Amino acid sequence: MKLYRRFLATYLCVCLIPLVFSLAQVVGMRQEIQRSIAKDQEVTLRTAQGDLESSLVEAANTLDLLSENELLESLSLEETVSSTALYDMCSLIPVLTVASQQRASYVSCFAYFPSSGYLVSNKSTYHPDLAGISTWDLNIQYQDLLAKLEESGVNASVRTIYSQDGQNGYLLISKNCYDSRYRTLHASLGILIQLDREESFLDTDSTKMFVLEADGTLFCGDPGGAQVASLAAGKDSAQGRVRLSGQTWLYSVYPGESLSNLRYGLLVLENAYYRSLEPLLIQLAALILVIVAGVILAVFLSRRTWSPFRQILPIVKRSAAGRDSEYHSLAEFSQALTDFAKEKELLLKQVLASEQREDALAIWQYLLGFTQDSSCLSRYLEESQPYRLLSFSPSPAERTACEASQGGPHGRVPLCKVVEQVFLDRQDGVCLTIGNSVVVALVQNTVELEEIRQKAAQAQEEAGLPLVCYVSEVCLQLSNAPEAWSWIQRAADRDSFWQESRRPGVWLARDLLEYPSYFGDFPLHRKQLFAALASGKPERVRKLLDTILQEDLLDPRLPVELIRNRCVSIIEALLPYLEEKDHPLEARAMTAPTAQEMGEQLLTLFQHAKLQPEREDPAERRDNQLVAQVQSYIRENYQDPFLNVSLIADRLGRNLSTLSHQYKDLTGHGLLEDLHAVRLEAAKRLLTEGKTVREAAELVGYGDSRALIRAFKRYEGSTPGQFVEKK
Repeated sequence: MKLYRRFLATYLCVCLIPLVFSLAQVVGMRQEIQRSIAKDQEVTLRTAQGDLESSLVEAANTLDLLSENELLESLSLEETVSSTALYDMCSLIPVLTVASQQRASYVSCFAYFPSSGYLVSNKSTYHPDLAGISTWDLNIQYQDLLAKLEESGVNASVRTIYSQDGQNGYLLISKNCYDSRYRTLHASLGILIQLDREESFLDTDSTKMFVLEADGTLFCGDPGGAQVASLAAGKDSAQGRVRLSGQTWLYSVYPGESLSNLRYGLLVLENAYYRSLEPLLIQLAALILVIVAGVILAVFLSRRTWSPFRQILPIVKRSAAGRDSEYHSLAEFSQALTDFAKEKELLLKQVLASEQREDALAIWQYLLGFTQDSSCLSRYLEESQPYRLLSFSPSPAERTACEASQGGPHGRVPLCKVVEQVFLDRQDGVCLTIGNSVVVALVQNTVELEEIRQKAAQAQEEAGLPLVCYVSEVCLQLSNAPEAWSWIQRAADRDSFWQESRRPGVWLARDLLEYPSYFGDFPLHRKQLFAALASGKPERVRKLLDTILQEDLLDPRLPVELIRNRCVSIIEALLPYLEEKDHPLEARAMTAPTAQEMGEQLLTLFQHAKLQPEREDPAERRDNQLVAQVQSYIRENYQDPFLNVSLIADRLGRNLSTLSHQYKDLTGHGLLEDLHAVRLEAAKRLLTEGKTVREAAELVGYGDSRALIRAFKRYEGSTPGQFVEKK
């Protein structure tokens, strides 16, 4: 009985103490809520601030990587950009594109060359006269951007830049690249960041985030931050209430302690906090009722409740020993353990996913040439063991029909998982995903093409999609991986440019990129186009433009990189005849994704060109007469085996040296080249008609068949026999 009285007294004390404590908590609830709000705001804001500032550090690291690119120094020495240098500038675009895709907040990545005035961004290469269009989509002044770049130094620096309407603010992370003595500026690199595009930038109905400059100017985020800035003027950090749009908001502003020196602020709807506490208040009231009921029941039912309480009390005491009496039952403690185990499992999954993303990023940086460290592949592939790179993507030609017959892609196993299960065995390779539909695998044990075809067919069957697989050559060293990836990427870009629907199957990338060594007479056609534009004759210009499109641009045998380079050259020729309003058309032509669209855009530019016929002066008339006289004489006498340059000059009554220089200046090629061209054209016609090489050589003015063969090899890149076989 004594033990029972002790139990009853203890039970009553245990019930009454929480009751008194709860009443005290209700009295001080408002102050506690305010402290909780301030703490939650600080933690939330600091977390978001750290994530946003990490994007600036990543941008600075990216600029350091880009500054090591060897092309920057070579391109910076070009005051007048040649076609080769312009092609090299175009090769920087994929590098800048990859850099701009690292974070959602990176809106633009670019390199500016002060010596030539050219600007290369992740979207295109811009002529100095066209560089202003590079910032149109951002609504900022190009001159403001250049002014900010001039203030940059050797190390990465951060500056703010505003749009013309004052709505959006951007952070410019920039860096200047100098020569080894830090005297000559080679190039300026920059990344434009829009902070409010980051996933960690809070913007919900009850939580608004904003960013202020050091002087209190609203940089980005919720417009209410401007009113908060006036309240927090002159203070490093501030907290309080503000009335916005008829509602009360709690604000917090903290000083900037990072690279950007920006101040971050947070607005939280006051009612949201109190609404979140309503369940707590209900639980507190229920607890009080339970305690009161427990006290009453303890008096009347103490004998009946003593036995179960005696059994459960030790458990409650053990659970409360390390938790300061927080748990009062086994169910609460068991639930707490279950919640803790779930949180730990979720945390482990997040850590594993983060490590996988870091490994994938390191591999992509190596394949794209950002780093020279091949150690990221060593954990998946063995050095000096043969391996191949494989790229899988759904076939555009049959994907729609296949999805319609199988009810769409829902419920299918991801393509990356399918490729990994079919091709990879434990640690003999790695599988990565690009975008939503392209999967790249580095496979070591499977290098025979026939075995790859069999496994690709198996993967296609398991994925339920027709797959196109581009395969690299066999590689033995890990350092060969970037070159192998370059071949695969170029093959895929070629199919996309020419809008070729590649049939499902396995394709060797190098076989798809075999181009002829002879690429036509584009320099001559381009020079003729300049002359036609200067003459102001639209019919002549259109005829030359059609010839260039047919022979020099829209030829599937040519590399895509060469086609884009030639397109830029044609646009430069048309540039003086276009108005400023036509500049967007130039950008569309240079960045056309397909060959058909590129041709259409060039013809549209020609239609907008303002050609002005120029008068032919007497000197030009004499020059034209001289060219016509020489060409007429060659066509009439090319069959003479003794006809040479000296004889032509004598028959026309002119000095040999003077005639040679004048003719080359007027036509772009020499007398001997034209003589060979006429003879070779006649020889082709005779060979096509069935004449032998010896007969053709004698009829067109060559002394013997060996002279004709030498001329064919020099000017046609093949022998007469090869020419006949092709025909």
